[in-house]
Amino acid sequence: MPIKIIASPNIKLIEEESIIEQNIQSVDLMERAGTAFTDWFTQHFKDIKVPVQIFCGTGNNGGDGLVIARLLAQKFYTVQIIICHLSGLESDNFKLNKKKLPSMQGIQIFELFENDPLDQIPFLNEGIVIDALLGTGTNRKLIPYWQNILDIINTKNTIKIAVDIPSGMPSEAMYEGTPICCDYTISFQCPKLSFFIPESAKYVGDLTLIPIGLSMDAIEKTPSTYFLTTEKDIQPLIKKRNRFSNKNNFGHALIIAGSSTMPGAASLAGRSCMRSGVGLCTIATIPDCFNIILSRTPELMCMNLLEIKQMSWNRINSIAIGPGIGHADYIHEIFDIILHQDKPMVIDADGLNFISKEKSLLNQLKSNTILTPHIGEFDRLFGPSENGFERLEKARLAAQKYHVIIILKGANTAVVNEDGCVYFNQTGNSGMATAGSGDVLTGIIAGLLAQSYQPLDAALTAVWIHGLSGDHALQQQSVESLIASDIIDHLGLSFNTLRTN
Repeated sequence: MPIKIIASPNIKLIEEESIIEQNIQSVDLMERAGTAFTDWFTQHFKDIKVPVQIFCGTGNNGGDGLVIARLLAQKFYTVQIIICHLSGLESDNFKLNKKKLPSMQGIQIFELFENDPLDQIPFLNEGIVIDALLGTGTNRKLIPYWQNILDIINTKNTIKIAVDIPSGMPSEAMYEGTPICCDYTISFQCPKLSFFIPESAKYVGDLTLIPIGLSMDAIEKTPSTYFLTTEKDIQPLIKKRNRFSNKNNFGHALIIAGSSTMPGAASLAGRSCMRSGVGLCTIATIPDCFNIILSRTPELMCMNLLEIKQMSWNRINSIAIGPGIGHADYIHEIFDIILHQDKPMVIDADGLNFISKEKSLLNQLKSNTILTPHIGEFDRLFGPSENGFERLEKARLAAQKYHVIIILKGANTAVVNEDGCVYFNQTGNSGMATAGSGDVLTGIIAGLLAQSYQPLDAALTAVWIHGLSGDHALQQQSVESLIASDIIDHLGLSFNTLRTN
């Protein structure tokens, strides 16, 4: 089961139910969170001589910070706490943990109130800063004084670690001002939606999810629209291959791709399709592309794109259209033909751009269709968005309206199912932002669809394996040198990784 991304108000309800179910106090959950964070910290930062500065608000996130300070001091780290009184209130659990500090050796405490001179704050210029200022309590723009504190922290050459969520970042909405830009975020039990939105994700750094013993029953019965896929979710989707099978048992994919200026797109899509386990793959393209495609992957078959109207469709199991097909006049006729076939289909690149000019075609798409836009293609299809939250909501509404799956490609690629549920992917790296990477993904999806994967399973599996192959390729390349062919070359390793882990 994918990890649920649960809204902050519902997390509070889960915490309350956990307290009742386990017969504990809320301060015990705070102790668990602080202990879990400290265990992670001491595994990753073993040098106790490095100064540690913890910025604490006066709410429960600040209380987590006080627990962390106490536990680190017990392990002989040099700890300084800066308590920021963002409001006149201190939570009860904050007060309880504050009382435990005066007797602790190795802890300095500095209290900061609004309008205290900034030059009196002993900011670290290097070392480690732990952010326990606001947590999930950010729901409005910070006043300038406190935003200045965050801005100054961001200028310092320190390692910055967020407790649960970077301060200044709302859990489920676009931030105002600038959050703390963290190198690491240690989030408790369930991730936050903001972590996977492009504008916010850059402030999260490396994300680690740590369980703190919240009630699994409460989590399971809490509804959610958003999920984070894991390797354990993808592994059972991989189909077993019967030893006594032949190529016809693994499907025949038709990929409509390539043009005189972009033959490589067809080559990449076809090659990745073959590497995804399909039995047969035909590239429908212009004759000028044949030699280029077949010289790279002789296992492929090619046919003249204009002969597609005579195609024997009963031998085709999936269709892909878009990579490098350009904007020729005959594209409309091609769409008219393939949209009348009851075949699972993936539409990418120029195929999406064509639909963006002929939006009536959206109503002709069948429920076994997968659209794979990047942000620019998505905005051309469904209109521009002010931010990633708005774009994601548009994707949910479009998937439900047209009964399709939308793969919104990006750093945390979102697979949006036709029921409106969103699955964020964890694999991949910035080196994959390169020409042809999307063509490779299209080929993988087409190959899986031809092998009778259900559309959602094909989308989730292809996105995961595509990213994982990029991660494997990065072991031999750099983010600058990685190219789309490297992704294809590591598909086999990725399939084997899923089978053996």
